Amino acid sequence: MAIVNDLAELQDATPRRGSVDVYEYAADGVRHVIVLAGLRPYPFTEFSARRKKTGLPYATWQATTRDCLKTALHASGTGPYPREATLGLAMAFGAVLDDSGGPSRRRSSVLSWDLRNLEKALEDACKGVLWHDDDQVRYAGPGSAIDTTEDWWALHAWDGGPWQESWAGLSVPVVERI
Repeated sequence: MAIVNDLAELQDATPRRGSVDVYEYAADGVRHVIVLAGLRPYPFTEFSARRKKTGLPYATWQATTRDCLKTALHASGTGPYPREATLGLAMAFGAVLDDSGGPSRRRSSVLSWDLRNLEKALEDACKGVLWHDDDQVRYAGPGSAIDTTEDWWALHAWDGGPWQESWAGLSVPVVERI
């Protein structure tokens, strides 16, 4: 969406339903990419990822998320991190209670899923799009999966080292604002 020159430009940025917005910021030799998506997250599960029949919803979610991210990155002019980059990630997720699956499916919201499985699913969806492989991810920043008012996810990627408290203005949205 935009190259950000001032952190104040991101203070009120929130995911918009059905959209994927990309922001890029560079400071002190560190490149930051912030993605705000008004899309429903989906957790990674080893069982469903490896089974043809039960893995279909996960595979469909991953392909759709990857396509939306590719389109947004292209529109913003943001390219992937180079293969040799050492990356850090901060993520946050929200999902309303979904009971559209009928009696055979379990009702779920973001509170039904493990934060690490949500992070793994998003890392996998970004593989080959925002970075070459998720083995480049070596650092973690703040994250959460507690908002049940909207379907959304947010990702803050950076290169070069551990999370810095001074980046709080660049990080994932504060849940109270969503």
